[in-house]
Amino acid sequence: KPHLAPAASETDGCKRREPLTLDEAFQSHMVLQHTKPCVAGTSNAAVHIRFASVRSDAVHQGCRFVACLPPQTASPTSHTIKVHTNASEITLENVVFGDVFYCV
Repeated sequence: KPHLAPAASETDGCKRREPLTLDEAFQSHMVLQHTKPCVAGTSNAAVHIRFASVRSDAVHQGCRFVACLPPQTASPTSHTIKVHTNASEITLENVVFGDVFYCV
């Protein structure tokens, strides 16, 4: 089960009734970890993620969600991923799958 880390905007998103927002790290022209390609954000509705013919439902905890795709092969080929609710959609373009390292 994906871990839902609390975010500063967690309660703000619900109060403002924003339909769908992604965390700052998730945007077009990014690399997603190929072994666990997930995106996270806030939504006051059910969230789904689409990539090619794959559709997956997000895991929710309050306003926070994590939506994951099945593991992908690392590749420099760019893809389009759509994150959506019934009322809103965010399109992430030029996304590649590979190894991601965070340094602090």
